[in-house]
Amino acid sequence: ATKKLGKKIRNEKVMTDYSWEIPVRKKRSVVVEMNYQGPAKAPCKRIGRYIDHEPKIRDHSDIHLALPIEVTDGRDNEELKIQTTGFELIQLPHELAEKDDECENEIETIIGQTLEKTGRKVLGVVCFDQTKRHSRNASSLNTNSTNAFAAPVSRVHCDYTKESGIKRLEQLATTNERILYLKSRAKHFAFFNLWRSIDREFPVQ
Repeated sequence: ATKKLGKKIRNEKVMTDYSWEIPVRKKRSVVVEMNYQGPAKAPCKRIGRYIDHEPKIRDHSDIHLALPIEVTDGRDNEELKIQTTGFELIQLPHELAEKDDECENEIETIIGQTLEKTGRKVLGVVCFDQTKRHSRNASSLNTNSTNAFAAPVSRVHCDYTKESGIKRLEQLATTNERILYLKSRAKHFAFFNLWRSIDREFPVQ
């Protein structure tokens, strides 16, 4: 898939990120400063941070690193697809775009339909976590309240590793019967993030 993408596209810049090679069109781009976790100073320490608590013994490295990154507009890039780049821009139905409360059924339907377009058989989709974020809330990255807002995540990050993703599935299966059922039937699973703006004053265009 990577080689095919590289041959098809001309006059474009290819940004390499681990195993993905994502074609990005040069027009309509801006350079912004993005935050990353820097390399550990001590080789024995793990890189990361604790979300809900700080351990008594600091066994990890959490170094802030800001880097200039070129960000381009992907709205007219037809090569951005779930099955090839792991990312896709979709048009939300009007009724969902207008909602600012939790809407699990609608989200499950949208993700299921998007995945079925790739030609894969989808046994089921379960929405297990909906988080509202607001720039005015700078205290907590997570919230247990339905109506509360969590703070924006200020760093480029990955939610799961290969190992932690499997552990997370096991945790969810202990409390969610639908996930437990699908886990017993499916050969593969995947986590997907669906981001949508609920800002009425400054909507995403």
